[in-house]
Amino acid sequence: MTQQWYYAHAFNGHSGWFGGVRSVATSPDSQVIASGSDDNTIKLWDLNTGQEKLTLSGHSSAVRSVTFSRDGRNLASGSDDKTIKLWDLRTARAIHTLHGHSKSVTTVAISCDGKFLISGSDDNTVKVWCLESCKEVTTLSGHSNYIQSVAISPDGKLIASSSCDNTIKIWALRNGQEKLTLSGHSSAVRTIAFTCNGKGLVSGSDDKTIKIWHLETGRLVQTLSGHSGNVWSVSISPDGQTLASSSDDKKIKLWRLINGELVSTISGHSAGISSIAFCAGGQVLASSSWDKTVKLWLSETALPKFNVAKWVSGMFGLKQNQPISTVPNFILLKAQENIAKEAEEQHRREEQRRLEEQRVQEWRRQEKQRRIQEQYQSEEQSRKAEQNAKIAWGVTKATWNAVGNVVNKDYVKGYKRKDGTYVKGHYRRKHN
Repeated sequence: MTQQWYYAHAFNGHSGWFGGVRSVATSPDSQVIASGSDDNTIKLWDLNTGQEKLTLSGHSSAVRSVTFSRDGRNLASGSDDKTIKLWDLRTARAIHTLHGHSKSVTTVAISCDGKFLISGSDDNTVKVWCLESCKEVTTLSGHSNYIQSVAISPDGKLIASSSCDNTIKIWALRNGQEKLTLSGHSSAVRTIAFTCNGKGLVSGSDDKTIKIWHLETGRLVQTLSGHSGNVWSVSISPDGQTLASSSDDKKIKLWRLINGELVSTISGHSAGISSIAFCAGGQVLASSSWDKTVKLWLSETALPKFNVAKWVSGMFGLKQNQPISTVPNFILLKAQENIAKEAEEQHRREEQRRLEEQRVQEWRRQEKQRRIQEQYQSEEQSRKAEQNAKIAWGVTKATWNAVGNVVNKDYVKGYKRKDGTYVKGHYRRKHN
């Protein structure tokens, strides 16, 4: 069973020669999107207006990862400048800068209770920070290569980390003890996400696959294949039903998590897609890309039900039994506008295709007539040539006969027989 997703809107604002958007996160109330970019800034976008809300400047190098606090008042960011910054979104100011990593901070996550921040770095370590004191609690060492992603289980008890050493490690948040190592990917593991019940983990890798793991046993449950490039990000919808993945192949794929069925493929970015995140109860998907944009995609389940007549006249009507959507009206309206534009464009393409088919059919008809005419003319020429040849042969034959009569026969003059009959003059074969 397929599921349709519609393009709603694109945020353009990140700039610079290196302006690729590295990370995207959605606020808990689904009203704001944050994006971190290679231009060293973080931008917040208002989903009710489609406008840039504010820009956070403070990092001196690319912003690799952003994440909201549970109450949506604060934002954490990790950067290539080796620091983590905590931002107060009410004042748009950095309230704390955390130092501790010796290389780029590639990933950050905040626990559900808001007490801890987890960071991963190119220095091969994972660090746990207390947000109340902004002090480092512990350093988790065990990976042999760059850390690419960290995640915290829904119950806040486990930390997961993925690395360029092709493995995923599970740690106890309470004491930092390594509990499990998941091996199975053949290349760097770029992204991880816990399932909603915390019993499973999803991972995406440079080996172009997505793997689903059972954490109690450490068993690989399923491998999903479909992307033609590195898998950079995975995200699970709040209801736990849908898994989204993004890749260097410029595509987003949506899978049914329970059985791994591919239900939709989204295309629209002009470069690899670095990060994705669900919001609005899983009805909206945000994606960031190296094409310097953040794009919003709307599920068909979020669109108001309407009849065709009203749609044609541009009047959308809600059914009486339709639940009120949690999707911001701006996104709904933009998606509907894009659907109408796409329908108009589709109609234009179909009309163009119809006219082209008519032109092709007319050309074929004329070409057929031309071939018939050429065949008729060719046959007529052949007939005339054959007729002329016959006439020429008749003349030649008569000439030969006349010549033969002169050369091989004697001419006998007409004479009168004894019985009174008359014999005309004629040729008679010569006697040797």
